[in-house]
Amino acid sequence: MNDKSISSASGAPVADTIGGKEFTFYPLKLKHLGQLEQWMKQEPLRNAREVIREFQGSSKGDEKLKSLILEKAYEESSRLKLGGEGSESYLGSIRGIHQVVWHSLRQGDSAFVVEMVEDLLSDVASIERIGKMVMELSGLGGEAEVPFPQPSTSN
Repeated sequence: MNDKSISSASGAPVADTIGGKEFTFYPLKLKHLGQLEQWMKQEPLRNAREVIREFQGSSKGDEKLKSLILEKAYEESSRLKLGGEGSESYLGSIRGIHQVVWHSLRQGDSAFVVEMVEDLLSDVASIERIGKMVMELSGLGGEAEVPFPQPSTSN
């Protein structure tokens, strides 16, 4: 059993280095999981609003489409539950990983904001490595996979 799996089993924090600086990552507590679920439930609505903003200034015939987009977003939001069907696509997204890591880090430093996590985890390797570690530490399975193609390592 490695140090990270021992920490996960005991609920102890884990130190890791990002960009030459050491940070302490804490397992998420029940209140953080609840806040994470609320964030996740808001994502379909945020995404819908972004799409609808793209329609601003378009023809009036698009009102039905805007309404349908919002309706589907509310349906998606109402069925989402942490650990339930579809939740992994939100938690495994870059924004989701940032949220998970932020909830972990802010336990040790309440001044930590999500934008600081976005700056820290600016490359694919650190997003995946730290995201997976915090998810495993918190009992979320460690399924952090950045949803875009990875560069090929073969020649």
